[in-house]
Amino acid sequence: MATPVAMLTPGSASVAQSSEELNRYRALLNDPDEGIRIAAARVLIARGDFTGKPMLLKALEHQNVHHRIDAALALQQFTDPDTIDALQRAADVERHSLARSVLKQALKRASSNH
Repeated sequence: MATPVAMLTPGSASVAQSSEELNRYRALLNDPDEGIRIAAARVLIARGDFTGKPMLLKALEHQNVHHRIDAALALQQFTDPDTIDALQRAADVERHSLARSVLKQALKRASSNH
């Protein structure tokens, strides 16, 4: 059984478990199901691994509104100009009212942290 990441300490034998866990999420970035890829990228970002960020930027343009919302929620913590520009472009063209609202809120959070 894997040790929860919150219980790991540097130098403990269980740190390898957390690395293995991150590697499993990185592998899911190649899953055929885009929803799984987006979920894996969100988990990695929450743990400080930005491997999936480019995929999330692309997901802002996905045809599935839920994927666009998930991507916006994951990207709102980034303050770099590329992410802010991508969120702004997505908000400008979004037709779904909930997604537009989430995108605008994500843009506001990203911009206020900048």
